[in-house]
Amino acid sequence: MPPYLTVEEAAERLGVDYKTIYRLIRSGEIPAGKIGRVYRILESDLDAYFQKQKDVTARQAGRMPKALAESRCASCGSGIISVLSVGGTCPECGREICMACWSIRKVRSCPEHLRAATTPPTERVDDAGVPDAGAPAADAKPPAPGAEAPAESPAQAVARLQAEGRPAISAAGAVQAEDDFIRAFARRLDLVDELPDPLSGQTINLRRTRVRYELTTAEAMKKPAASMRRAAMPHLPANRISRFILRSGGWSRPKACVVLEAQFVCRLHVLAARGYDADPITDAELTPILNAIADRAAKAECFCVALLGSPTGWTPPAAAMIAGRGGVSPFSERLVGVALHDLHADVVTIDESDERLRAFAQVIGQED
Repeated sequence: MPPYLTVEEAAERLGVDYKTIYRLIRSGEIPAGKIGRVYRILESDLDAYFQKQKDVTARQAGRMPKALAESRCASCGSGIISVLSVGGTCPECGREICMACWSIRKVRSCPEHLRAATTPPTERVDDAGVPDAGAPAADAKPPAPGAEAPAESPAQAVARLQAEGRPAISAAGAVQAEDDFIRAFARRLDLVDELPDPLSGQTINLRRTRVRYELTTAEAMKKPAASMRRAAMPHLPANRISRFILRSGGWSRPKACVVLEAQFVCRLHVLAARGYDADPITDAELTPILNAIADRAAKAECFCVALLGSPTGWTPPAAAMIAGRGGVSPFSERLVGVALHDLHADVVTIDESDERLRAFAQVIGQED
């Protein structure tokens, strides 16, 4: 029988923290099999991964090719310093796209060839899949001198704003970001064995506890105006809330109870009106969301850990509401712990003084 290693044994063999092994498993860099809630790794797969890293290090130790040293990202213009910083290439011209644009901003083409590979020449569509009347057909004549320029399409606006370094995202991109955010939260929770209940002081074993899962939408989606916008533009995200209710003991009188939820936050009215958004969520927009979380926690009568993810990020005042920066008192509720995830920059913001959240670092994606 081939030898198998636990996550801890693999970490000890490589001399790294076990959380690093978990991240490599989740990213697919180290193959692993899952039996129940436990991962097992073949020795040969671990050795193959290490050998691959040796080869990469050896290649990087050599002199960087001159063409690569002078290369820049076709989307944001940042310098590409190594082959590891290349996420992909434009399918039309072959220009490199940096890892940040490729993985975080989901850019797949340079601005000049954005959507060109899949769009018929006689009809252009924006990132939401809606025909773009402002994009000229292949046989369209150039505008006469002094004529008004055609309106900028959502896809063109997103490409321009991303090139300027703005956190722009299309409606279709927001749909994908929401799905990735919800799935990543569930995958991280799947790797956790135990979590504390800050109120009762007890530990909840996720292998034996009772778990109830709910997938709902933000209250704004239930209003008639929001429903009309969604019906008119079906490619909008839903501002979904993914909730895991963990209870040990009976449901009526649990010994311990914790609610873990991930909520996607974007401006539906902006995406519906123009097909894209490029502005971070403000503190004024964050306040009613925090109040709603506090109300849900009070109704459930248990501690709630809420991870809020925005594809356009958060303004400094909004982040200060959670982290308590710049003399601003952080959001504080006995039943609530909140973390903000800037999906554009892939940064998680918490109140570092809140010791209750440290035990949930792996769930909210703030591992060291």
